[in-house]
Amino acid sequence: MKNGASALSLAFILTLVLGVGSTWAFECPKLYAQCQELLKTVENEVAARMCEEGMRLHKAGDHDASVDKLEAALDILKEEQMKQEKLY
Repeated sequence: MKNGASALSLAFILTLVLGVGSTWAFECPKLYAQCQELLKTVENEVAARMCEEGMRLHKAGDHDASVDKLEAALDILKEEQMKQEKLY
């Protein structure tokens, strides 16, 4: 009984770990699209490079780093967008 419970626990943990990774894989392109949309109206070379780096990380399979990079770029772009809106 203990071996069956251990195997079930291991299977559950692996499902969670692998499932989270695949979820991040689908998140990266969505974040990248948001970056590209904002870059149409907000000019920021640093954020643009970060968006491209985020997609390179995604393609390399490093989805955690990709999401982090893309979210950081989006933060910069959104802040820049708010600054521009206050000027008008």
